Amino acid sequence: MPYTISHIEDGNIVCIRGVGRLTVEEYKKGSLEVVDMLRKHNSLRLFVDNRLAHNVASVVELYSLSRFFHEIELSTKLRIALLVGADTPNVKDLGFFETVSRNRGYNMRMFYAENEVIEWLMEKSV
Repeated sequence: MPYTISHIEDGNIVCIRGVGRLTVEEYKKGSLEVVDMLRKHNSLRLFVDNRLAHNVASVVELYSLSRFFHEIELSTKLRIALLVGADTPNVKDLGFFETVSRNRGYNMRMFYAENEVIEWLMEKSV
């Protein structure tokens, strides 16, 4: 499995960490599991750690992924932090995905530092 999903009790954050090559099918499968975990813990905070992942989804597939979020009823009240590394492959495509997701009503931000992710997720507006 190219990802792991966990719950961080301190802050009620659901975290998905990608490792290796991730296709759009794996993003979708992971998204379904994340929705279940978010509902189980009644959480509105999602930490997506893609520092060790290699996105192989095309720009068109990433565009469709944000539509898929609506299909699986991912809440637009959710705060989604996407963590990437400076050397993350296809980081520009992930930046495009962030923009498309925001345009579809999702509160998503891309970060390069984990401490900024936690700080943003823990802001009181959630």
